[in-house]
Amino acid sequence: YSRDQNRIGYGDDIGVSAGLSGIMNNVYGYPSFVGDAIADPINGLHLALILQASLHKRIGGIIDLNMCEVLRYAMGEYDFANGGVLEGWKSISDNDADNPLYEMRVASGQAKGLGADNSVWL
Repeated sequence: YSRDQNRIGYGDDIGVSAGLSGIMNNVYGYPSFVGDAIADPINGLHLALILQASLHKRIGGIIDLNMCEVLRYAMGEYDFANGGVLEGWKSISDNDADNPLYEMRVASGQAKGLGADNSVWL
């Protein structure tokens, strides 16, 4: 959120707070998470622009970004009520099981059991 508010946020809960779960409710009929840490990269892009502008203007100071507001701003250009963008997202999501957007990684092994390395580290 920001320095004024007495709470913190992570990308996925920021996405919910910004309204992305409500958008998914409009598409699927139930609210859902949209992506893990979706707000983090969008916030990072805004921060990079602020830093570049600050360097260009040779100014400094405290940069206080509200991740929720940044995500809402980024979503603001789309007409989600219209359905065109949402239907495109739904189509991609529905086809992902049979035709994934990217190849899924395969585990290279099995994780050790809980406490297996205690003698090394404790």
